[in-house]
Amino acid sequence: MKVFALRKRGTHEYMPARKGRGYSNDEPVEGGGPLGPRLFMSEIAARNALSQWRRGVVERTFRGDGWDADEVLNVKPQPHRAAMEIEIVPFGLVECAS
Repeated sequence: MKVFALRKRGTHEYMPARKGRGYSNDEPVEGGGPLGPRLFMSEIAARNALSQWRRGVVERTFRGDGWDADEVLNVKPQPHRAAMEIEIVPFGLVECAS
């Protein structure tokens, strides 16, 4: 099975996997960090994630009160995120017999 990851060119720094939301806040780290690199099931999914990451950090706020609050998402641009800084790299996963 082929999967894809996002890597900083010329390094072993990958976008990290994480639990929950907030991927746009992440920067590449060596080996992808404690959970390893974030893996995508298709190149299109990786390309979409990279596009969103380049747009900037998504900040979440709430307008209203209690159950009537609306979630508002705003993108805070990150000028240091260069267009050619990150590449999509394929990986092959193989099933291991236990």
